This record gives sequence, C-alpha cells and structure tokens, in this order.
Amino acid sequence: MKRQTIRDRLKNYYKISISLSAIDKHLGELRKMGFIQVYQRRGRKDDGTYYNKASNRMISKRGFWFLIRLGFKISILLFKKVFKREPTTPDTVSRFNQLEKKLQESGLDQDARAETYSEILRTLKFKPV
Repeated sequence: MKRQTIRDRLKNYYKISISLSAIDKHLGELRKMGFIQVYQRRGRKDDGTYYNKASNRMISKRGFWFLIRLGFKISILLFKKVFKREPTTPDTVSRFNQLEKKLQESGLDQDARAETYSEILRTLKFKPV
C-alpha cells in the first residue's frame, strides 16, 4: 500500500491528519518490529534503464498475531493470505485459539515496543471489533 493511500484512509475513516514523513517513521518502526514486510520494486530493464516503482507493504505473521492479541477480528480471506500453508476450510477459525500460545512462545507478548504500539492504537481511537 502506498504512503499516500495510508494517509488518505486515515483521513477519510478516522479523521486523522498526518504527514508523509510521520507515516514513514511509523512504517519504519513497524518494519523493525517485524509487524510488516516491505518489498522494494526497483531494477534494470532490458534496454539498460532503471525503474523504481512504489514499495509494497504487507502484514507479517507477527503483525497478524499482534492484531489478534489486541482483539481485532480477522477475516478468513486475510488468514489464508498470511498463512498460505494453513488449511483453507472454515476449521481455520479454530486455529485462532492456538495463536495466544504461539505469541507467548515467540516472545512477542514480552516485547516492550509492542506495548507502545498498543498504547498508540488506543490513543488514535482504533477500536478493536
């Protein structure tokens, strides 16, 4: 997702005005924490010219578990995208119950920065469903 798209959606849905540099800062922190993955799309064409497209961002498994821990309900479609090797039947819903154990094993629940981001989400009034 582009930075401008993130900015537009924050403004439209949550009435939050934020600069692109602030979005860069927060995306960098989320990337360092392992909550999102960023793919740079640049390279060289056959004719020797270089191209630089917008970066793609996607939620990681760790970010997915963090959102569940905060109380967000995640759709089966997103679950299938993030966990590609998991079963794609409605039984996948029962796997959400096992995620808390995985969180504890991964140490995410002890990450001080994770607590910081949960505070930020509360400050911005993102309400878990």
